[in-house]
Amino acid sequence: MKESDFDRAEVAAIRWFGPPLGGDADVPGSDVVPTGEGIAWGHYVDKKFGDDKFKKKVIAICEGMDCDANYLMAAMSFETARSFSAKQKNLAGGSATGLIQFTPIAAADLGTTVAELATMTELRQLDFVEEYMKRWAKGRPFKKLSDVYMAILAPAFFGSSDGTSIYESPSKNYKANDGLDANRDGKITVGEATAKVLVHLHEGLRPEHRG
Repeated sequence: MKESDFDRAEVAAIRWFGPPLGGDADVPGSDVVPTGEGIAWGHYVDKKFGDDKFKKKVIAICEGMDCDANYLMAAMSFETARSFSAKQKNLAGGSATGLIQFTPIAAADLGTTVAELATMTELRQLDFVEEYMKRWAKGRPFKKLSDVYMAILAPAFFGSSDGTSIYESPSKNYKANDGLDANRDGKITVGEATAKVLVHLHEGLRPEHRG
């Protein structure tokens, strides 16, 4: 994949479409979070950072923008290939960086740069994640996992149904994201685009990761 200029209202970043951990696993079908203690990836990030500050800040941010913290954690897991690193570079070689893979355009919209974002701690960068997500939600609640991911990938489709086509061949946006076209029908739907994030949600809810 190559970096290209796209309509900012349609695409926020080009993604890396690497295999999920245990990549032969089937994509789970529901974003309903089963009852239980903790949030997706909560124990995982507590161990990674040595305390629970990151997890607690994510929970506080999500409470303030009517979003399930499990969904944002799953999106950040996918976007960073499970590193939850503020310095995570786009694995396809693009310039996107950080917890939700901020592009240079997205960073500029927030009054910063990808270089500056990469120097931040994860806790500090969460402030920009919050500002970005609130900006594209425009006061609307994040009702489902796809709302969170559409805010990141294609804000114009926030709130759209799973069957909604967001990119179609031969558009530039389709070519840049064609790894998401699961059935190879020349269309990428909201559901297809969110499927890999759904894998990260269910993976993060495993007992060894949830907390």
